Amino acid sequence: MTRFLDGANAMSLSRLLLAALVWVRPADGLFLASLMALAAVSDVLDGFLGRRLHGSHRGTADVGAWLDPLCDKVFTASAAAAVVLTCDPPRLVMALLLLRELLLLVLVPALRLAAGRDRFHGHDFRARASGKAATVAQFTVLLAILFAPAWSLALAWLCGLLGLVAVAERVVLTVRELRAPVAP
Repeated sequence: MTRFLDGANAMSLSRLLLAALVWVRPADGLFLASLMALAAVSDVLDGFLGRRLHGSHRGTADVGAWLDPLCDKVFTASAAAAVVLTCDPPRLVMALLLLRELLLLVLVPALRLAAGRDRFHGHDFRARASGKAATVAQFTVLLAILFAPAWSLALAWLCGLLGLVAVAERVVLTVRELRAPVAP
């Protein structure tokens, strides 16, 4: 079992603090951009440390595999809410930005129901490149809303597409896991 508060998980949890700090100066684009840069660095560091500390763990026993994306989502939601409240971007831009998260809100509980307890807890929750690309796209859209609003819609479409690819990859991997025979 992974120790909950090791270096990798502490890096993930730091994004919860950054999510709260967004609200210190939510209308300050440079401040928000700085927090997004810190969140990105913490994400890279937790991945680096997690592969070294948790490499042999799978499923929910690998706390970092589910804690990392959870902290990513909390930070992204906080930053997105600050941008919505201070910049009032078009609804379509925000819908495309949050498409992956909205789909996952439905799919994760569906996985739990379809897979059952043991298989759900054995699921490989580790991040995939498509998910990381979608997160980078989300940050890019938020920065565009703040500093280059004319680009925000085009970038939001790309973000939505990457989010769909990430969800599709997760669904394909999950279906393969569910079809695989259960180990005795």
